[in-house]
Amino acid sequence: METIKLIEPIDINGDTIEEIQLRRPDGKDIREFGFPYRFATDDGEIAINSKVCARYISRLGVLPSSAVDRLSPADFQEICTKILGFFGQEKPEKAS
Repeated sequence: METIKLIEPIDINGDTIEEIQLRRPDGKDIREFGFPYRFATDDGEIAINSKVCARYISRLGVLPSSAVDRLSPADFQEICTKILGFFGQEKPEKAS
């Protein structure tokens, strides 16, 4: 699990949410949503797919899509960066 402290808390059904916990995606998530990025063919850069990333935020953070829509741009980008990190080659840390 990754915990992200929000710069701008959001309200969900009268509760103020100041941080979001994301679980790691699994094969089913990837099969249903695809990857949250794509490679630009001309220069090899990686482009974030914000629509796919929003779906991952909702599922991995157990948030309604309406809450994802209220995230500030800075928080949205920070969470997307964390999600992209799940697709790297590092092994997850084991809980002690």
